[in-house]
Amino acid sequence: MSKWKFRNVLIASIALLSLVSGARAGDLVVDVNADVDPFGNDQMSISSLLSFQSANTLYALPMFNAPVGDHAAYWDNMVEQYDSAGVNAIAVWLKGNNHEATFANFVTAANKRGVADKVKIMPFDDNAASWTAMRNYQTTGHYDYSTLFDMSDPANWAYIWNNILKVFWQNVPDANRYKINGRPAYAIWSAAPAFLSHLNGNGSKMIGYLRQQCQSTFGFNPYILVPGDWIPNDPSSSAAGVVDGVYPWFVPVPGAPYKEWSTNTYNGVKYGVAVPQFHISSPADPNSSTWIIDPQNGNTLANGLNNTIGAGCALTLVEGFDDYWENTECWRAANVDRNGNALGYAQTYFDYPNERINILRAHSSTPFPANLKEEAEGCDAFAGGVSGGGVYRSGNISIQTCADTGGGWNVCSGKNGQTLTWDSVPFPGATHIYLRAACALSGKSMHFVIDGASYPAVNIPNSGGWQNWVTVDMGAYSVPVNSYHTVQLVWNADDCNINWWRLGPASGGAIGNGIYRIVAKTTGNVLSCRGGSYANGAIAELQPANGANYQRWSVTNLGNGYYSVRVVNADGTIGDSLDCTGCSPNDGTQVELWSYNGGSCQQWGFTQQPDGYYSIGTAGTKTGGAHDVLDGAGCSGAAGANVLLWGWDGYPNGCQQEWSFQPA
Repeated sequence: MSKWKFRNVLIASIALLSLVSGARAGDLVVDVNADVDPFGNDQMSISSLLSFQSANTLYALPMFNAPVGDHAAYWDNMVEQYDSAGVNAIAVWLKGNNHEATFANFVTAANKRGVADKVKIMPFDDNAASWTAMRNYQTTGHYDYSTLFDMSDPANWAYIWNNILKVFWQNVPDANRYKINGRPAYAIWSAAPAFLSHLNGNGSKMIGYLRQQCQSTFGFNPYILVPGDWIPNDPSSSAAGVVDGVYPWFVPVPGAPYKEWSTNTYNGVKYGVAVPQFHISSPADPNSSTWIIDPQNGNTLANGLNNTIGAGCALTLVEGFDDYWENTECWRAANVDRNGNALGYAQTYFDYPNERINILRAHSSTPFPANLKEEAEGCDAFAGGVSGGGVYRSGNISIQTCADTGGGWNVCSGKNGQTLTWDSVPFPGATHIYLRAACALSGKSMHFVIDGASYPAVNIPNSGGWQNWVTVDMGAYSVPVNSYHTVQLVWNADDCNINWWRLGPASGGAIGNGIYRIVAKTTGNVLSCRGGSYANGAIAELQPANGANYQRWSVTNLGNGYYSVRVVNADGTIGDSLDCTGCSPNDGTQVELWSYNGGSCQQWGFTQQPDGYYSIGTAGTKTGGAHDVLDGAGCSGAAGANVLLWGWDGYPNGCQQEWSFQPA
């Protein structure tokens, strides 16, 4: 096949999982497409996908029937799925021709959904397309590789900067950028001689030029990742300070088995690659019979993550999410075709629509989110409803756009006995379930069924309108700590619109007495004692959860609106208190351990925010009467960040000022 056809097939979506200090998983970053190609043509609408499927092998269509040209709807849906998967960021393909400006739509959607503090964005440069093919198109009118991209020409370095990378950074504010070690990350795809010439001795110069331009234009030094073929083709790039990381991107070899995961080490840091499935889409391709990886009911992806993350990789790239060209998708897959016919495993290679999202989340930094949220329209199965005409998804389920905070969609026109079901839902332990509902009538109720056991029906109040939304506490649900369950929502009467449901503590913001991990919303890292110390003066910081007692906290309601928060000692006894250094309530005060005395610097107030997370404030007030809150130093939830006091920035904000309490 042609080089460009091969390029379309080979480049795939990836997910990047980072490991810090021996933890199971760190950041999860998925590599994705825009909804349009670099010439502005639609490539992700349902009509485009169906057209592709008619001539190629495409197994798993997305659940979402994306309309042509509705950029806001496309990104709104995708951002919700990234968040559901535990994704911390997306790595987006750069294609050139001002294509990079389209990712401003992601920023808008992330801000609208209220997840901009959790889901960031980084550039992944599809340099065969953005450097070589697009450069040729702009000079000769031919989008091909007939003229290789000359890496010895400084004018070409300027082309990369002015036409690709600078455009991306101009459209992505600093608050939305994904960073490694505090530096915005940037990845390059290939060093193949099929696309580039004169790389040897010049790749390092080009990287130096890009660093200089980033520093002078935007004030930062990027964290640059290159593929495994870069340094062999340009040994000068192995010099200290040229590249920051090397990931082992795989390239299929005709006639050879395609390995589902791989690892390598660069400068003492181990990197990995895994894939959930692989199948070249064109049946005319002579290599299609050998370029196949069987998903094995999700076990291929889980096994790949176990052998990369589980083997100590600092970064693991997982190919997938929206790469339908190679059938590596991790998106929420359709289980009903456009005519309402059920699609099974043989047609989709998914056991259920959210299967791969759930596997990604299980290997992320937050496998059991205390405030897990499930969208009604994204359920794994439905029954008893009526067709909504294909809005959002096909089948006998009515869905409409939603006017609730965050937008999105909601299930509407519910029928008595109608059900929505979710498989393999992670519960951190005993919890309440909250239902987001709108109903213009009285006398309606709904109930949940967990693993086949029905729970009591709960009245859904008359909210005064079908888009007037209220959150209903559906009661307490007792399940084992860190366990998976099948959850079903049932209508007990016609009507009632449903947006979502989520897990959380008892309503009113009250936290029960007990032992908890205190988890950062932005990263899933947990409140920890530096160096594993239990002594007076031990610094409070964030680290990945590892099960140690110095990450477990005894929380006790003091009866005055505040709580004590004390570390669990190595022997299981209750130890020192979380304390403000010098008993200061002011901005920048380091939080530390100190012998418990019950004073105001050891009393903490928990305020539940609209998303179910908590701000943790001091009992003492600073000048002016305000209460500071626990904050990740430098506005960060990263591993190693000190936990300080700082003024509350309001909800929502991009800093690490919100926390969840997970039973421990």
